[in-house]
Amino acid sequence: MITRTEFIKQDIPESAFDCAVRPALPQEPDTDTKTGIYIVGLLSAHDNCKGKLAAVRAIIKGTDHF
Repeated sequence: MITRTEFIKQDIPESAFDCAVRPALPQEPDTDTKTGIYIVGLLSAHDNCKGKLAAVRAIIKGTDHF
């Protein structure tokens, strides 16, 4: 039988709440190379944030895999 509820504070590092910044738009004149670099930067920022969110989720749910 449960007789009490106890809150256990999760130790989530502050760095898990800071995602990589979105890259700046390419400057004119726009080229395929600049656009490609921009898209790679967007994907990198997305993956950074998605990975950190998965780590926070694992901490909160008590799992060790993302």
